[in-house]
Order: sequence, then C-alpha cells, then structure tokens
Amino acid sequence: MTYALTSTDPSTSATTGSFYTRTYTGFQADGSFLQTTTFSNAQRQTRSMTTDGKWTSNTAMTADGKCTNSVPVNTVGSALTVGQSWSVSYTQTCQSNLTTVATLAGSVNGIESVTTPAGTFNAYKVVQTETGSQTSVGNTTSSYEKRATCWREVHMLQDVACDEVVTSTSATGLVTSTQNSSKLIGMSVTKFAGSVPTVARFAGSWSIALRVPQSITYCSAVANETGALKGSCMGALRDLVGTVDVNGSWHATRLGSSPSDSYDGTANTLAISNTQTNNGMSWTAQHD
Repeated sequence: MTYALTSTDPSTSATTGSFYTRTYTGFQADGSFLQTTTFSNAQRQTRSMTTDGKWTSNTAMTADGKCTNSVPVNTVGSALTVGQSWSVSYTQTCQSNLTTVATLAGSVNGIESVTTPAGTFNAYKVVQTETGSQTSVGNTTSSYEKRATCWREVHMLQDVACDEVVTSTSATGLVTSTQNSSKLIGMSVTKFAGSVPTVARFAGSWSIALRVPQSITYCSAVANETGALKGSCMGALRDLVGTVDVNGSWHATRLGSSPSDSYDGTANTLAISNTQTNNGMSWTAQHD
C-alpha cells in the first residue's frame, strides 16, 4: 500500500510532498504478521501484529536509530465498533538516547465514505490524540501534541487516509505547528493473503491475457473492495465487467461481442490460470 504525504507549515503555507509504502510479510496461520513502513527519505518502521489485531511491538529505524516502545502503542484491535475508545501510556527509548513519554487516546466515531486516488472506500473514522514530552541527550525536554483523524477501511482494516496536526513546544518555549495529510494512491492486496479472509483480498489491478491459436488479446481490470470488476480490452476496445466473491469465484463478461464472451474461474490472491471461456478461448489473469 503506497501513500502520498503532504506536510504544510500553517505560518508560511509552504508545503512539502513525500511518499511511504507499507508491506506485509510473515503471515502466520493464527493471523499474525509483520508490517514494514518505508518512507521516501529512507526511514523505516517495523511492527508486529498479533492474533487479536493489536501491535505487540513497535520498532522504528529512524534518524534517532532503533527505537522501541515499552507497551503496544496501537491499541485498536482487529474488530472495530463504532463508539469504541482506548487510552494507553507508553515510553519510547531510542539508541540516540532520545526518550519519549506519551499518552495516546482515541475512539471510533462512525463509518464514512472516503475517496482517495486509489478509489472510494467505506471506512471507520478513527480519531486519536497523542500528548507527550521528549528528552534528548543533553536533558533538553520539549513537548508535543498530535491530533489525527484517520479513515480505516472496514474490510482490510488499513488506513486509506489520515489528517494530522502536530504542535510542538521547544525547551525555550518556541511553538511550531505542522499539518500532515496522507492518502492511499495504490495497493496490491496480495499482501493481505493470510490475514484478510474477505473479498477485499482480491482488490486491485488484474492483467488478463485471452489466447486463441493465432493471437493474444490483453485486458486490464480493477476489482474494488466489494468484488466488483471493471476494465477494458485492447484491440476491439471492449469493456470488461464482472464480479469476484469471497471464495475467489470469478465471473467476467467482455461486452460488445455477439454473444458476449464470458470468463469464469477461481482466483487466489495471485492469479487465475488454465481456464476456458464459453467459446473455447484460454485465458489467464495475474494480480498486479
């Protein structure tokens, strides 16, 4: 999942843009996995997810070196409900001797539709406030407050958009503020193969090849998080529509032919192969 991040200084209206990507590996049968976030400035953060959907550890590889938290920071579990709330206090220590003491409190305030460059999603509205202080090598202490509203897709339980305001007060009393906004711009849901037993694991782009003895027609389609398929085919410029369900049962129709070509098969999160259409053409599909 790749996000575009925009940061704005309200005092000057100056903005900077960057990107970050989250990948998911190490899926276990119990539903646990590892999340790695890589930022465009080469910073990296890794976190482990437990069976109940809570982060057991939070290790950040940043300019401050390896940082670890005393307790899980993200207390949002895998089963969200509107009205749910939480509060946790933690201490983060970094190899550079930077120490953070903070409290994070939040709640699920509803379900809303949110649109990003990657599509439109139904998402839980998660509102969180974090307040804390940071002590550096020279025992200089500063304080901060982060107020964030994030929209977490209801099936994948991953954030698709976040708005955040960070206010910092230095040891000398200087107050600065930054507004951050991130939006999902692309994803490959094959990363969630072991942890999302819903139709959302088939979401994203699919490349399709239709084969007859003397030619190949290439099509592309996008499946949304509800399983609706929509795309087009090269050459004849025919539209492709269809569905994929929670079990991977795939049905697509290439419009504009008489009769319309149909393509049925069973998908896993990676591909569909060795499948025949209703008119004898063979076809394959690859989850991009």
